[in-house]
Amino acid sequence: MIKTQKNYILASEILNTILKKRSDVVLMILGGCDPNSESIEFKLLIDNIKKYNLAKYIRMPGFNSYVGKWLSACDLFLNTSHFEGFPMAVIEAIQAQKQVVCPKFPGMDNINHDLLTTIDLNKINNLDLWAETIDNVLNSNHFPNYNQDAGLDNYTHSIDRYPRLWSVLNGWQPATL
Repeated sequence: MIKTQKNYILASEILNTILKKRSDVVLMILGGCDPNSESIEFKLLIDNIKKYNLAKYIRMPGFNSYVGKWLSACDLFLNTSHFEGFPMAVIEAIQAQKQVVCPKFPGMDNINHDLLTTIDLNKINNLDLWAETIDNVLNSNHFPNYNQDAGLDNYTHSIDRYPRLWSVLNGWQPATL
């Protein structure tokens, strides 16, 4: 089931906005995309896809245990969540050497990496800012592929095999309320 917290409605609106600048983008939503879902969020997402004519620009393969394989096919990881406790998906994307664009959640300021671009929470609904940020990141030609010889299957091994990830995690601390 698509959860409100993941804010895929915003992701579809960002996609619609960036398509006005460039047509070489596709939004892939992993997990929670059950066409038989009774979820209001899923229905709203489908309504947006129809409203903005986005069907050919969105892929929803559903739940998959091998996120690393899907992640390896992407140039950029977009996170539009309303909030994250421990931003594991963001950290996994950075570990996979993917550019990340996401809101600046509490605690994110402790994750310092050149692959991470954040949007201030008070500007989270500024679609033009999201589109401009994504366009700039995609035009930066900063897409390292340090793991190209590791093979996709190696991505699923335990976290201790990735010292670059640990260097990101070591500086992370949870936000205090």
